Amino acid sequence: MKRTHLTVIVAMAVVLSIAGYTEAGWTTLDAPGSTGLTVASGIDDGTIVGTYSDTNGLHPFIYDGSSWTTLATPDPTWFSDIDGTNIVGSTLDSSGLQTFIFDGLTQTPLTLTGPAWISGIDGDRVAGTYMDSTGIHGFVYHPTGIPPLTLLDAPGALLTGARGIDDDNVVGFYLDVSGVHGYVTDGTSWTTLDAPGALLTSANGIDDDLIVGSYLDVIGVHGFVTDGTSWTTLDAPGALSTGALSIDGDSIVGWYLDADGVHGFHYRTDATVPSPGALVLSSFGVGLIGWLRRRKAL
Repeated sequence: MKRTHLTVIVAMAVVLSIAGYTEAGWTTLDAPGSTGLTVASGIDDGTIVGTYSDTNGLHPFIYDGSSWTTLATPDPTWFSDIDGTNIVGSTLDSSGLQTFIFDGLTQTPLTLTGPAWISGIDGDRVAGTYMDSTGIHGFVYHPTGIPPLTLLDAPGALLTGARGIDDDNVVGFYLDVSGVHGYVTDGTSWTTLDAPGALLTSANGIDDDLIVGSYLDVIGVHGFVTDGTSWTTLDAPGALSTGALSIDGDSIVGWYLDADGVHGFHYRTDATVPSPGALVLSSFGVGLIGWLRRRKAL
């Protein structure tokens, strides 16, 4: 076989091998300079926000699919979600936990009468978890609403947390005497979400009729995507644990844990599994490259 023909076959095999990994749909996200922790917590129109750690602490990031914007902050700070140009997050300073909305230039604090954690944003409304003298509640804050703050308490719940918001629908988790459950609510009707076989479930993000989150079973922690009827488990390749935090169209982001630490991920639900032929050819290509190197060395 001529060298040129052999080179073409090897190149085709390598390309198909790369395509196979792309078609699997998973992309690992490690922020530049991170030291074992990157979490992708929100996505909108291809832009991903989240948090990473380095030797100086915990910082937020913005990733547009090709370039990273990392923000050096004096206090531990993290981004939770994004909608358009607005990002919600929190910072922990000497006075306690502070929540804010960041538009790329200005950071506007969200002042409530008690400690609050913002997890989601949709338009000019934000959702999160709020604590007052009566307990822990989910909430939706709408600056022009009357009243602007709406507390969410799941029926029969000992505590409730809100994690994601889309239009009038909010998802999150609640604790009752039987355990921790996910939910979706429009503020009036409540639907409990328990992943099949789960010991506990948390719904973390919503886009139209699709909800993502995490659940714990006897094996470990897994991500999921559901329409409320059918459930798909999400386990990042090689992961010990996986959590899905946000969804936008065909894109899901979150985190996974492996032997090297915690990584962010971007998963495409519209990706196709590589065909057996592509896998065989890619394996052949890798083997052929090794054989050529050994032959060259002789």
